[in-house]
Amino acid sequence: MKEAGFTRGDYICMENQKLIRKLLIYMKGSNSEYDVYNHTEYSSLKQRLINEGYNFYPNYGNKVWYQGILSEIHRDDLELSYYDYSGNTEYITDHYDAVLMPCANIFSEEFVDKLIKNTEFIRKVKIPVFVISCGIQLGQTESVDNLIRKIGKESSEFIDAVYQNGGDICLRGYITKDFFDKLGFDFAFVGGCPSIYQRGRNLKIDKKNVSASEFKVAVNGHNTELKTKLYRDIFRQYPESEFFDQDEYGEYLYTPDFLSDNSIKKIIQHVRKNGNMGCNLLFQGKINYFADVDDWIGYIAENNFSMAFGSRIHGNIVPILSGVPGVVNSCDSRTREIAQFYDIPCYTTKEIEEFKDLYDLYEKIDYSTFNKTYISKFEEFEKFLRKCKLVDEINEKNIFGISTKVNKTIVNENDIYKMRNKYMRMKPLYWFIDKSLNIYHGIK
Repeated sequence: MKEAGFTRGDYICMENQKLIRKLLIYMKGSNSEYDVYNHTEYSSLKQRLINEGYNFYPNYGNKVWYQGILSEIHRDDLELSYYDYSGNTEYITDHYDAVLMPCANIFSEEFVDKLIKNTEFIRKVKIPVFVISCGIQLGQTESVDNLIRKIGKESSEFIDAVYQNGGDICLRGYITKDFFDKLGFDFAFVGGCPSIYQRGRNLKIDKKNVSASEFKVAVNGHNTELKTKLYRDIFRQYPESEFFDQDEYGEYLYTPDFLSDNSIKKIIQHVRKNGNMGCNLLFQGKINYFADVDDWIGYIAENNFSMAFGSRIHGNIVPILSGVPGVVNSCDSRTREIAQFYDIPCYTTKEIEEFKDLYDLYEKIDYSTFNKTYISKFEEFEKFLRKCKLVDEINEKNIFGISTKVNKTIVNENDIYKMRNKYMRMKPLYWFIDKSLNIYHGIK
């Protein structure tokens, strides 16, 4: 670890260099999870994922970050390439000006092997590496000090390698800043997440004057949360609300023939997995899983949602990009620190219980601080990119846009309809099974 007092000036500095022209992105850019340049063909999405080596549907929330940074650094004279993982670092040094390395949750026990591997790569290339919007991942009861005891050495070596090569690091929030400070890197820049800057410096959120009967929520989260009373009540009280999934309902919507077996036994299996609420929303056409960010933003913008709510940070940032206020149901350090950095309303489940209902919470949330501080955060992030020689100024016109003709193709629409008819005939049975399972597993 570095000794306290070590300053940014002790490392290589890029202040007097020219703008970067050839940038290598340390990832495969052609795979579905990060392909922002081509619209998804949902009828062949499953086969594409298989061809790319996926045995699951990816979290397309990752695309929101990636689309943001690409749009913000866009220049006609900037040439982007993607790493082929060949390990040919000499070629990279000779042919590129810098490397952009996506590392969202790199500082965690889960990714320590990747942390070590990335450090080895950075030490071998002789060009700057930029790590933008990285952070630590803590469990609900884990502390920064505890994480340092586990991965402090590997983290310090990674950070030091970035700075030694003349690169730089943007932290997503102040929980991660505390981690860096305690490792001795107290000069690290905190800039949030580039996903939120892609609509330019004038982003502003205004709450609608909406009655409880008109209240409509864009709910996001994990499937397990749909089984809890908090989330079940949202759909019971505000029936026009919809759920925005990021990685759990892909098979149901887009894998051909996944729901062709609509026997009672199979329906019971789906109820056990997704809960009664998950099945109800699926059969009502209220489960959304967008692989393209412009469609995701466009769908929320054109469907009169009053508010977004849930535990997925990009599940709330996407509505914010469409002008809809988001409220984060804090579940980990990552969501909490990004929400706190931007002054996005953020509550634990216990804190939410202090409100009468979600509409009561909506009436009391305040986006004035977000609106007041957003532009200064945008400008600080722009200064950071300018210092890194990635831009003269942030490109404020999103090169990917917002879809006005949203593609909401559901491959399994007919099978969902057939299963719905069978499900409705014995709905009380499935409700009883779900309730029994919740009692057994202690879900409230």
